[in-house]
Amino acid sequence: MNPSTSTPDPQATSASPAPSSTARDPLSGPPPGAERISKERTWSHVTAYRASAVFMGVPFVLIGTYFALVGFGALPLPSKANAPLWVIGCIGVAFTLAGAMVGASGVRGVLNRDCVTGGRT
Repeated sequence: MNPSTSTPDPQATSASPAPSSTARDPLSGPPPGAERISKERTWSHVTAYRASAVFMGVPFVLIGTYFALVGFGALPLPSKANAPLWVIGCIGVAFTLAGAMVGASGVRGVLNRDCVTGGRT
């Protein structure tokens, strides 16, 4: 406060220091001369089970598709159902989607492996 007046001095009340001329915005990118990380594919981009995941997903897709078709009335019911047909159909869809996800993960691993190794094992 200025002693001669009861109004606060605007320069004395500034709580934040003036910005430094050497301060750099962290979102503006790497500092000059910094080394950039290359975007090469590495083994960490390859899924663990590759082709075996594809073969594991195929039976789930086939069996799930069968139960979905039976449940939604596209195929005849082989015997008496112990659950409503819409429940059987939904369970078949769930198995089909789960198998497709496992198979897609395996296909992705096979494709990335070929990309990383150039087709070599």
